[in-house]
Amino acid sequence: MFNYSIIAVHGEQGHWKYSWMSSANNSPFFWLSDALSISFPQARVVSCAHGGVGEDVLENLLLDLIDDRSKNRRSQVPMVIIAHSLGGILVKSLFIGSSPSRNSSPEARLLHSNIKGLVFFGVPNQGVADQALRNWLRWGETIRQIGRWVAPTTFSKFGNLIAFYDFIPSINADFITSGGDQIPTVCFYEGRPTVIGFSSVSYERYKVDSTNNQ
Repeated sequence: MFNYSIIAVHGEQGHWKYSWMSSANNSPFFWLSDALSISFPQARVVSCAHGGVGEDVLENLLLDLIDDRSKNRRSQVPMVIIAHSLGGILVKSLFIGSSPSRNSSPEARLLHSNIKGLVFFGVPNQGVADQALRNWLRWGETIRQIGRWVAPTTFSKFGNLIAFYDFIPSINADFITSGGDQIPTVCFYEGRPTVIGFSSVSYERYKVDSTNNQ
């Protein structure tokens, strides 16, 4: 019998399985099933699929989680959510959107009350302040507009990403007022500069913010 659930949420343009896999030494390793479920045998591990940033994505993710937990008789079971990159911001938005002050649905409120911990991997908790990265995103949107008729499914909506990043401070504020500062949270992040295109972008500024307890 599982005592709690671990919910995995991938980032923008990610995949419910491949985002959590390594193919080192030509030996596929699916971290969620090959390690996490073994280390935590009393946890039911679930990986969520979503289509990226957007209000409809948030609503669908919330409804999918409620439906999955209801069908498997897990509605009352506590859960820890792990998220990568923008998936972490989506999780924060999910927490806000399911809070009693924002949602009158008993099912959504029950889900909200059972979120007991968060683990973030490379989540941009403080948005994107680096102009070089913003320019890279704008350049990516230009390329998407040019190339969408060639392979539309392979191009992310970079313009939407910029707008989404700009909402992160507001999301953080709402996350706190919804009780997010009371949720134990662990963040893993890069502390060394990352080269993007011809620019070196340091992620030092994206360290854990004050909304996290650990």
